[in-house]
Amino acid sequence: MSLRRWVLIGLLCWLPIPSLAQVVECIDANGNKSYMQTCPAGTARQREITVPPPVQRTTPAERAKESAEIKSEEKAYEQRRQERLKEAAAEEKKEKDMAQTRQACVEAKRRLEVLSSGRAAARVDPDSGQHVAMDDDARLAEINSLQAKIQAWGSACQ
Repeated sequence: MSLRRWVLIGLLCWLPIPSLAQVVECIDANGNKSYMQTCPAGTARQREITVPPPVQRTTPAERAKESAEIKSEEKAYEQRRQERLKEAAAEEKKEKDMAQTRQACVEAKRRLEVLSSGRAAARVDPDSGQHVAMDDDARLAEINSLQAKIQAWGSACQ
């Protein structure tokens, strides 16, 4: 055999190979269960059970390192989660503001149409709370104000 094969065989011998133990469940004449590698005489072989290899123990340093890595990953996940929540809240606020702007625009356009039609219009007096008829100067000022608002709202008002 070549040196290469011997080195390969040597390396394979050093690898930790988990061994699976074979365990058989045996039932004796009295109905008692026992677990062994082979069933003794007078018992029936019930079923074969495969036992997994033992869990490899880690050192405290390895556990501390794994714990620190997990905490770091959890912290990064929580930061990404908070960022997504903030983005979603900002998007929701933006949509809500846009809906309010659209509604205000609809109302302004309706009011502008009424004022531009020449029909009698009234405004609420802030002191008395009563409806007061608008004169031509107040009507023109209100029309200019509404047109400026509609223009300022831009694409939300289309």
